[in-house]
Amino acid sequence: MSSLFEEFSSLLVELNGTFIKTSLEEQFDILFVTYEGKAEDILPFFAKKENQLLIKGTEISFKFVIDGSSSFYDEDFIKTSRYIQNEQDILLTVSVNKKISFPLNNNELLFFDMEAFLSHFKIENDKFISTLKAVDYEKTIHIYLPIDQLFQNHFVKVIPISDFGNYNIQTLENKQLQEILHIKETREELTRVESWFPLPQIFSIETNQKMVNKRLNQNLFFVSLMHIANKYKQNVFTIRGQKNLELTYDETFIPENASILYSIFKFSFGEEQTQDKLEITRNIITIYLHQETISQLDEQLDKMKQTIERHFSMYVQDKIKKFFDDTKDVIDLAHKYALEAREAADKIATNISTSIVALITAVFSGIVIMARGNFLFLVVALVLHILYFILSYSFNRHFAVKKKKDIHYIYDLTSENFSNIAPDEKEEIKKKYVTPAIQSIETNLKKYTWLTVALIVFMLALITGTYFTQDLLTNLNNQTEQNVPMEQEETDKNQEPGGNNLEKQEGDNGKVEKETAPKVDNETQNKTNNKS
Repeated sequence: MSSLFEEFSSLLVELNGTFIKTSLEEQFDILFVTYEGKAEDILPFFAKKENQLLIKGTEISFKFVIDGSSSFYDEDFIKTSRYIQNEQDILLTVSVNKKISFPLNNNELLFFDMEAFLSHFKIENDKFISTLKAVDYEKTIHIYLPIDQLFQNHFVKVIPISDFGNYNIQTLENKQLQEILHIKETREELTRVESWFPLPQIFSIETNQKMVNKRLNQNLFFVSLMHIANKYKQNVFTIRGQKNLELTYDETFIPENASILYSIFKFSFGEEQTQDKLEITRNIITIYLHQETISQLDEQLDKMKQTIERHFSMYVQDKIKKFFDDTKDVIDLAHKYALEAREAADKIATNISTSIVALITAVFSGIVIMARGNFLFLVVALVLHILYFILSYSFNRHFAVKKKKDIHYIYDLTSENFSNIAPDEKEEIKKKYVTPAIQSIETNLKKYTWLTVALIVFMLALITGTYFTQDLLTNLNNQTEQNVPMEQEETDKNQEPGGNNLEKQEGDNGKVEKETAPKVDNETQNKTNNKS
């Protein structure tokens, strides 16, 4: 606790017990207290050493008005006190800047007087608004009042003034920080509440002071309604639902059911489906209110709360049913495009088989052509096969890539029509059904690419090898052609009937051969003549 605060508090207690307090004016930062008395009582009071130290060496200001005419400040009064007569009237005003002298954090409020607190702690008060704009809502707020007991929630502490300085401003717990962040983001999107505006949570606290509770409830009601309404301007709340509703707010209005309206606010700004909840809340309020008055709203809040929760429950059930229906449709959609993707992958596999068959055909054709020695025709055939592979691969790859992109695009475009399903759930369905099929296209396409490259390289190697071995193969072929007739002639000789006996007879008995030959000729001639 600040020593100056203790000294000032003790001074006020002593002045209140000694002199007559004529006025008190206290604001969020400044305090003025005025007393009246006779010089014979005031002079001895400030003759005390501890009081003179307060006048001379502190930021507390003292103003003395003698007989309503002469004014003296601080030390000047002590210097002129010898000239003041005991019977003279003195008006003493003590003032202090609480924010500077004690000092006060932006999240701290200090009031010595309860009535001053109640008159300023109103959400419609411009000075209160200025104070709230400087508050850090991610930290606790401390309000020091002349009470005898501590009251608090997760956001605010209402502390006895006697414990000033004993509590440190702390950062809120993570749960409360997330709650504040969610409400701020939601109201920025769905309402016209300004970023500095306080949250209803800081007014949701109950003390043992009846008047304090009334003021807190007024602020709680106003701030909760500010978050639920579509617009607030010049004391008029506008709510748009089944109809447009305008409610004029009266500063003197004391709500009876502020806690219920706060419960409706918490329900509407819950973590899930906030927009839907807020729309249902606005619709129910406009349906129930036939008289556009704040008091009528306050009276109907209990029924409204029950109706809002019931309608939202029914809405959720319908939405769950639609969710499951939409989920089934999305899964069917994913199955459809997964099937198309697998068909595309199968087509690539078929093309791979076709390429292998084409390779086998090319190899056998090459063997036959090489056997005949027609090397130019072999080269032409292999080049045509290479062109076939290239064109076939280019067309099939283009088809596969386009098919893959089309499946992604059409699935994403079509699934957007199912608004009940969250984007992450759609993505999960896509990963489960569509993505594996797409990956099969990519896998087969890689295989097809490597196979096509390998075939082309093989055929180019075959062409190159044939070119460099062409002369050797030609010589071998020519040699083979020369050897074949000789071998054939020798074989014919060996297979001629009576060949060996004829040679023997020709050598040993030439006369027989000569006689036999003419004989045959004569017989042939006779046969010819007979025919003639």
